[in-house]
Amino acid sequence: MRAEYIRTKAAQLIAETACRDPFEAACLTGAQVAFKDLGSLKGAYFPAFKTPVIAVNQSLDDNTKKIVCAHELGHHILHSRTAQSCRELRFDSKAGILEREANIFAAAFLIDYDKALSLLKDGYTVDQTAAILETSTQLLEFLLSLGGIVQAPCGSFLK
Repeated sequence: MRAEYIRTKAAQLIAETACRDPFEAACLTGAQVAFKDLGSLKGAYFPAFKTPVIAVNQSLDDNTKKIVCAHELGHHILHSRTAQSCRELRFDSKAGILEREANIFAAAFLIDYDKALSLLKDGYTVDQTAAILETSTQLLEFLLSLGGIVQAPCGSFLK
């Protein structure tokens, strides 16, 4: 899938649900969110159940839980017909195509791109912009890299 199509799907979900809260949006789209002890796993998507399940590791901080849920929501919206289960959250060049698509969805769903660009044009750094938007610097950098604004972040996301 092309990044523009995925961003459009995220925008449609925001319009349909009138929110950027991935927990609420998941429920409104028929998925159940469950907070579980997942060990070292941050999250997973299980579409095969009667009600699809987005599992989020209960030991994560609130902001990370939100990002993980948005990523798994991306699998729910984009991959529910093809995914058996999706468990890996990475924001680097080694991420598989389904993971990359879920990352694009999460970034587009959680971050108001136009607001981010406006803050950057006003002279705020990427770190400051991420703090104002209450997101992670890496997630913002990832979204900006899709538009050619910054180089894509290296390394695993959320490690």
